[in-house]
Amino acid sequence: MIELKAEKRTITGKKNRGLLAQGIAPGSISRSGSDTILVQADQIALIALTRIPGSEVVKLVIDDKESYNTVVSELYVNPLNNKVEAFSLTELTPKSHVTVRVPIVTEGVSPAVKNNLGVLITNLPELKVTANSENIIDKIVIDISKLEDVGSRVLVSELPGIEKLKLASEKDRTLTVVTIRPLQKVETFVKTEVVEGAEGETPAEGEATEAAAE
Repeated sequence: MIELKAEKRTITGKKNRGLLAQGIAPGSISRSGSDTILVQADQIALIALTRIPGSEVVKLVIDDKESYNTVVSELYVNPLNNKVEAFSLTELTPKSHVTVRVPIVTEGVSPAVKNNLGVLITNLPELKVTANSENIIDKIVIDISKLEDVGSRVLVSELPGIEKLKLASEKDRTLTVVTIRPLQKVETFVKTEVVEGAEGETPAEGEATEAAAE
C-alpha cells in the first residue's frame, strides 16, 4: 500500500487547465453507492502511481482529514513530459467490487531451461481479477521449478489460490500462463569453392573429350 495526499477540488471543466499550469492534476474518487469525490494532487507526487501495478492499494488522504483505500482506475499521462494530467481512483471496501490487473511473477528455475532443452515463454504477464478490500492481492507468484520437460505449461486454472479469486472473465481459466518451448536448432552451411586445376577436380565435359582423344 502506498499513501498519497490530495485536496478536494472545486474547479471543473476547462478551468482544470489552470491547475496543470500550477503543477497540479485534477482527479476523482468513484464510490459505490455514493457521490464521486473531486480531488486534486501534485503532479510530482502522482508519479508514484505510474510505477505500481493496477492492484496496488492507494491510501488517499484528503486535506489531512479523510482517507480512502482506493485502486487506480485511470491515469492520463502526457507522453512528452511523462506527467500525470488527470487521474481516477475507485474506492475499495468490503462491499465494493473492482476489476484490477494483477501481475503474474515467476520464481525458481525450470530444469528444462537449466539443461538447455527449451526456453520459458510468458504468455500471460497479468490477470484481470474482480476483488474487494478483503481479497485483493498485489501479485500472483508461480513456481516454475516443476517444469521439467519441453511442452510443460501452467494454466490459469492451476495458479495458486486461483479458486479464491473471481476472474473478470471465466474464460481466462483456460489460458496458458507460461510454457516451455523447445530450443530452435540453428544449422550452419559451409560454402565451398572448387579451384580450377586443383587436384581431384572433375574436368568439364569438353576437357574430358579432348583428354580421351589424346
